[in-house]
Amino acid sequence: MSTTRMETFLVVARHSSIRRAATQLHITEAAVSAAVAHIEKQLGAKLIAKAGRGITLTEAGRIYAEYCRSILGLMNEAQAAVRHAETGRLRIGVVATAGEYVLLRPLAAFRNRYPDIELSLSVNPRDVLFLELHHHETDLVIAGRPPRDAGLVTRARRPSRLVVVGAPDHRADPLRTTWLLRGRGSGTRDATLGLLDQLQISPPTLTLAQGDGLVSRPCSSRAR
Repeated sequence: MSTTRMETFLVVARHSSIRRAATQLHITEAAVSAAVAHIEKQLGAKLIAKAGRGITLTEAGRIYAEYCRSILGLMNEAQAAVRHAETGRLRIGVVATAGEYVLLRPLAAFRNRYPDIELSLSVNPRDVLFLELHHHETDLVIAGRPPRDAGLVTRARRPSRLVVVGAPDHRADPLRTTWLLRGRGSGTRDATLGLLDQLQISPPTLTLAQGDGLVSRPCSSRAR
């Protein structure tokens, strides 16, 4: 199976659109459709289906996409290992909070101690990072609460405390004041929503969506 076709299929799966995939890959829509059709013919299974103006993955398509990510991740890992056999490479995935407050000092110390190691850094929500780790797309993740029964090895831990903050000039009513949340998949977001559930309140929220700006949700008339 061609790696180029697998990469094309993953872009289609990510965008749920032949047209958007073709735009990102800078090829024609016909070429994208042909690549997907070729894979379907080889596998003897339907991988995509029409859904409104776009497409959706079938169950076979979702399974194949998972394998594609793992295969391509391992291939990239193998190529990098060969290219950097004498020096090495470390791919680090980190959540935004850890990237701002935890990583900088140890990263600088690591760079000073191992100047020949090639470092790469990706900043993503926690769920995305652990998915990348599962698919061999990163080597080390710095985040909170790894998924259970994932077979991961935790090498270091440190305590973390979250504090609710607001404007200093007045005491805000937590029932009516807008709460600022991180995007979906964030551990900070989950902790905040857990607090609101514990307090049995449902105030309006404003989400810092990943790459999409702000998403506002009004308060509910019913407590959480």
